[in-house]
Amino acid sequence: MSTVIIFHPELCVPSSVVGHSFDGLELKPGRNILADYAFAKLNKNASYPTYIKWGAIQVLGEEKDVNIIDPNANVELVSLGQFSVESDDIPKLLAVTVDIDTLKSWRQKETRANVRAQIAQRIKTLEQGNE
Repeated sequence: MSTVIIFHPELCVPSSVVGHSFDGLELKPGRNILADYAFAKLNKNASYPTYIKWGAIQVLGEEKDVNIIDPNANVELVSLGQFSVESDDIPKLLAVTVDIDTLKSWRQKETRANVRAQIAQRIKTLEQGNE
């Protein structure tokens, strides 16, 4: 099992654009996939609750069947195909994705009409500056 973490360094105090090390566990900006042992290590860090409070760390939840080569790697998600429509993973992921080019890329690759509609709505929201 693994856990998907979104790290927003711009929400840290002071604000940043780079990753952050938690007792040697490096979180890079954006999506990070952590093995169970790495997520447990992050949870034990004394400053972890503060980063959660700031919104700088968002825990999207467990991601099953992920082949982790490097649990500290920042993994680029190229499509949403691995996420079930029945779960709330897609709305959570879309809610924290602010890169319109990434969203457009996902929309091009997506075959499920309801997911394409969610992506289109997210793009519209971002383009209108409502976030």
